[in-house]
Amino acid sequence: MKSYFHSSKIRLASGTFLLLILIGVFYSQITSIHEESRMQSIEVPHTSISRAVYEQALPSLDRNPMSLAKFKGKILYIKFWATWCPLCLAGIDDFTALANQLSSSSSIAVISIVTPGLNGEVSKNDFIDWAKARQLSFPIYFDESGTVSKELGVLTYPTAVYLGKDGTVMKKTLGDELNAQILHRLNSLEDK
Repeated sequence: MKSYFHSSKIRLASGTFLLLILIGVFYSQITSIHEESRMQSIEVPHTSISRAVYEQALPSLDRNPMSLAKFKGKILYIKFWATWCPLCLAGIDDFTALANQLSSSSSIAVISIVTPGLNGEVSKNDFIDWAKARQLSFPIYFDESGTVSKELGVLTYPTAVYLGKDGTVMKKTLGDELNAQILHRLNSLEDK
């Protein structure tokens, strides 16, 4: 009986050790992908946005709808992302810090947009449960029809779109950027 418990403890300890190794390998791979993407972030030609899409109401995680037009008069940074995107998930803490840092700015706004039920994303209700379980605190809006994403040419995640104070598309980048790069870009757009 004693040897059975002893071997069970050894198997449990071995299993726990292997699990920790796998978690460490997985985390290092995501971190590596995230760091590589930051180095490879590229700027792509921007597109325009129609008045209908600019004024389209988008529901949010907190159930209060808004349109992009609500941010008129501010430089708007929009991050398009998905729950299935490892690169997006690896950058959530940085994005949260950026959104918190600029939350009281009178001239710059930071939001994110997801497409529940589209492009491989989970349903809206599943997304809400997922986001609340992770206590995400940054602004998340739902492009349920995909019209905003389509109009802005979002084909990959993460993609960032910078809108000027009048709602014109100033820049669009693919991949992830360091917060310092984003802040520099936002400040340079603010001066225009």
